[in-house]
Amino acid sequence: MLKATLLPKPNSSYTKKSVIDGVETSTVVFRYSVSGTPEEMEAYKQAKGKNYRVDETTGKVLFFSTTYISDVVDLIILSNGDVIIDRSELRKAEAQVKAMGGNLGQAIAMTVAGKLFNSEPDTSEE
Repeated sequence: MLKATLLPKPNSSYTKKSVIDGVETSTVVFRYSVSGTPEEMEAYKQAKGKNYRVDETTGKVLFFSTTYISDVVDLIILSNGDVIIDRSELRKAEAQVKAMGGNLGQAIAMTVAGKLFNSEPDTSEE
Protein backbone atom coordinates (compact mmCIF):
# COMPACT_ATOMS: atom_id res chain seq x y z
CA MET A 1 0.00 0.00 0.00
CA LEU A 2 1.28 3.44 -0.88
CA LYS A 3 1.98 5.51 2.22
CA ALA A 4 2.34 9.25 2.49
CA THR A 5 4.12 10.87 5.44
CA LEU A 6 3.76 14.55 6.25
CA LEU A 7 7.05 16.35 5.71
CA PRO A 8 8.71 17.82 8.81
CA LYS A 9 8.27 21.50 9.63
CA PRO A 10 8.73 24.03 8.07
CA ASN A 11 8.03 22.15 4.83
CA SER A 12 4.88 20.34 5.96
CA SER A 13 2.50 22.91 4.48
CA TYR A 14 2.21 26.15 2.60
CA THR A 15 -0.54 28.62 1.75
CA LYS A 16 -1.64 28.82 -1.86
CA LYS A 17 -3.24 32.11 -2.82
CA SER A 18 -5.52 32.45 -5.82
CA VAL A 19 -7.97 34.98 -7.20
CA ILE A 20 -11.42 33.78 -8.18
CA ASP A 21 -13.84 36.30 -9.67
CA GLY A 22 -11.72 39.12 -8.26
CA VAL A 23 -11.71 37.70 -4.74
CA GLU A 24 -8.42 36.52 -3.24
CA THR A 25 -8.63 33.20 -1.44
CA SER A 26 -6.11 31.20 0.53
CA THR A 27 -5.85 27.43 0.75
CA VAL A 28 -3.51 25.47 2.99
CA VAL A 29 -1.72 22.70 1.10
CA PHE A 30 -0.09 19.84 3.01
CA ARG A 31 3.07 18.18 1.66
CA TYR A 32 3.73 14.48 2.08
CA SER A 33 6.54 12.18 0.98
CA VAL A 34 5.36 8.99 -0.73
CA SER A 35 6.71 5.48 -0.18
CA GLY A 36 5.81 2.08 -1.52
CA THR A 37 7.09 -0.88 -3.48
CA PRO A 38 8.85 -0.17 -6.78
CA GLU A 39 5.67 -1.26 -8.60
CA GLU A 40 3.48 1.03 -6.48
CA MET A 41 5.84 3.95 -7.00
CA GLU A 42 5.79 3.42 -10.77
CA ALA A 43 1.97 3.27 -10.71
CA TYR A 44 1.95 6.49 -8.68
CA LYS A 45 4.26 8.18 -11.18
CA GLN A 46 2.06 7.10 -14.09
CA ALA A 47 -1.11 8.22 -12.29
CA LYS A 48 0.28 11.67 -11.46
CA GLY A 49 1.61 12.24 -14.98
CA LYS A 50 2.62 15.88 -15.46
CA ASN A 51 1.79 16.54 -11.79
CA TYR A 52 4.43 14.07 -10.54
CA ARG A 53 6.81 15.96 -8.26
CA VAL A 54 10.09 15.09 -6.56
CA ASP A 55 11.64 17.29 -3.87
CA GLU A 56 14.81 18.76 -5.37
CA THR A 57 16.65 18.74 -2.06
CA THR A 58 15.72 15.35 -0.60
CA GLY A 59 14.82 13.41 -3.76
CA LYS A 60 11.57 12.27 -2.12
CA VAL A 61 8.45 11.78 -4.24
CA LEU A 62 5.74 14.22 -3.16
CA PHE A 63 1.97 14.14 -2.65
CA PHE A 64 -0.07 17.29 -2.01
CA SER A 65 -3.44 17.55 -0.27
CA THR A 66 -5.69 20.39 0.83
CA THR A 67 -7.18 18.07 3.47
CA TYR A 68 -5.30 17.04 6.59
CA ILE A 69 -6.27 13.62 7.96
CA SER A 70 -3.14 12.47 9.77
CA ASP A 71 0.64 12.66 9.62
CA VAL A 72 0.75 9.25 7.90
CA VAL A 73 -1.94 8.23 5.41
CA ASP A 74 -2.58 5.47 2.91
CA LEU A 75 -2.97 6.52 -0.72
CA ILE A 76 -5.26 4.93 -3.30
CA ILE A 77 -4.93 5.17 -7.06
CA LEU A 78 -8.44 5.22 -8.50
CA SER A 79 -9.37 3.58 -11.81
CA ASN A 80 -9.57 7.04 -13.41
CA GLY A 81 -5.95 7.74 -12.37
CA ASP A 82 -6.69 10.12 -9.50
CA VAL A 83 -4.64 9.62 -6.35
CA ILE A 84 -6.52 10.20 -3.10
CA ILE A 85 -6.10 9.68 0.62
CA ASP A 86 -7.82 6.48 1.77
CA ARG A 87 -10.56 7.67 4.11
CA SER A 88 -12.36 4.35 4.48
CA GLU A 89 -11.43 3.91 8.18
CA LEU A 90 -12.48 7.48 8.93
CA ARG A 91 -15.83 6.95 7.16
CA LYS A 92 -16.47 3.76 9.11
CA ALA A 93 -15.70 5.51 12.40
CA GLU A 94 -17.96 8.42 11.45
CA ALA A 95 -20.80 5.98 10.75
CA GLN A 96 -20.25 4.30 14.14
CA VAL A 97 -20.28 7.62 15.97
CA LYS A 98 -23.52 8.66 14.25
CA ALA A 99 -25.16 5.28 14.84
CA MET A 100 -24.24 5.08 18.53
CA GLY A 101 -24.69 8.70 19.53
CA GLY A 102 -24.55 9.87 23.13
CA ASN A 103 -21.70 8.91 25.42
CA LEU A 104 -20.76 5.81 23.42
CA GLY A 105 -20.54 7.83 20.21
CA GLN A 106 -18.40 10.40 21.99
CA ALA A 107 -16.10 7.68 23.34
CA ILE A 108 -15.71 6.20 19.85
CA ALA A 109 -14.98 9.65 18.41
CA MET A 110 -12.29 10.29 21.04
CA THR A 111 -10.65 6.92 20.42
CA VAL A 112 -10.59 7.45 16.66
CA ALA A 113 -9.24 10.98 17.04
CA GLY A 114 -6.49 9.64 19.31
CA LYS A 115 -5.48 7.07 16.70
CA LEU A 116 -5.59 9.57 13.84
CA PHE A 117 -3.48 12.13 15.58
CA ASN A 118 -1.11 9.61 17.18
CA SER A 119 -2.08 10.53 20.70
CA GLU A 120 -4.04 9.06 23.54
CA PRO A 121 -7.59 10.40 23.91
CA ASP A 122 -8.24 12.63 26.91
CA THR A 123 -10.82 10.78 28.98
CA SER A 124 -10.77 13.21 31.91
CA GLU A 125 -14.02 14.81 33.00
CA GLU A 126 -14.31 18.58 32.97
